Amino acid sequence: MRHDGGGEGWYVATGPDDAGVRWVVRSILSRHGLVGPYADATGVDLLTGRRITQGETLHLEPTDVVVLRED
Repeated sequence: MRHDGGGEGWYVATGPDDAGVRWVVRSILSRHGLVGPYADATGVDLLTGRRITQGETLHLEPTDVVVLRED
């Protein structure tokens, strides 16, 4: 991890398996108090305004992003 200015960057120098990817994502999100893709939540996508309900299946393209503000 590298801190630069107001942000930070992570570089993963391997091709981790699914468990490794989950660990990295959870570590980063938990450092910032965020809920990641492995927890159900209800709220509004701040990028699209779309309402998302707990347990709803989300279909995302490889480059899609959801920024969820929880209720």
